[in-house]
Amino acid sequence: MKGDGFHLKKVSSALGGTIGKFKTMEGQVSMAAIVGGTASKLGGGKFANGAVSGAFVHMYNAAGHGAKRQYNREKIDFFEYERKWWSDFFNATDDFISNYTDMRTANTIGADKYFHCTANCQATNRGDGGWNAARFISETRELTDYHIKGDPLNACNEDRVANIQGQRGGECRGTCNGFRPLYLDEQW
Repeated sequence: MKGDGFHLKKVSSALGGTIGKFKTMEGQVSMAAIVGGTASKLGGGKFANGAVSGAFVHMYNAAGHGAKRQYNREKIDFFEYERKWWSDFFNATDDFISNYTDMRTANTIGADKYFHCTANCQATNRGDGGWNAARFISETRELTDYHIKGDPLNACNEDRVANIQGQRGGECRGTCNGFRPLYLDEQW
């Protein structure tokens, strides 16, 4: 069946309609990963590759639609909004890189959830683009950890709790304090 585009298109169309039935982004991304993985496997490829591609495409499209909804709701200059949205999105990646580096430097057992939360919080505080980047980066990481690295689902779900807490934004130290181990150095 490898390369049989007709059948792959039918499978994607048949299963793809189920994605929108999920109310949460996590459910939609998970279903998009299943659809992408199934289509890839039926086409002779690897399930994991199709799953990651399906998840990425869904989150990218969701992020773009979020920008359009925000623009329509506030009636602001579209080009200025788009420029700021993408600037926030890409600058938020620096928040994740910085927190990952800090986590590695801290080298403290049990601190990973605190850094997950803090990266999401800092990214969210940048604005709509940062919030979408936080959702995109965090969920992509959890899907990769589960489907490719083989991490247990409960570990990924515990990370998701910290990610969602951070995505509330606000003063990050206070927002993420519940995930901070007592023995983590005060510089963080």
